[in-house]
Amino acid sequence: MRAFIVVLLFASLAPFPSLAESDVLLEAIGFALTGSENTKVRPINRANCVFGIGDEVFHLNSVQVDRLFMYRVDRKNGLPPFIQVELHGSMTVYERTDPHWKGTVEEFEAVRQMSPEHYAAYKHQLPRVRTSFNERTIDLATNDNDRVSRAFQYIYSHGCAGSKSPF
Repeated sequence: MRAFIVVLLFASLAPFPSLAESDVLLEAIGFALTGSENTKVRPINRANCVFGIGDEVFHLNSVQVDRLFMYRVDRKNGLPPFIQVELHGSMTVYERTDPHWKGTVEEFEAVRQMSPEHYAAYKHQLPRVRTSFNERTIDLATNDNDRVSRAFQYIYSHGCAGSKSPF
């Protein structure tokens, strides 16, 4: 009887490590892609490592891990440094849902970055359009390059496979 209780106890505890590991994976993804501790990551297709953050979707299995670059950017205007991460792939690595825009992607990015208040005021009134990219540079709200690197190492050793560039 005692052995049966011990087996039941271990069997009931078995799912918790995988759940805890999953939570750590989501935390690592959030930190690696935003530089923030409290990012809400939405699993879209966990088997293929597709995760959403807000209106953005990241296809982490499509990222060519041998071309994953991160570097610290020091600003001269007195603002704190930040980390930039470059994601590259032969397939979609990043998708964004935006209001329909009749200009170029570059013009839209300029408007979005220059006037966030104006963008926020009209973005919900326009039709939504999904744009896919094989490359994406992300500015992270941290200057801890080692921690960002560890987060990506965790992601690609605990669930996501990534890909390799052909050369």
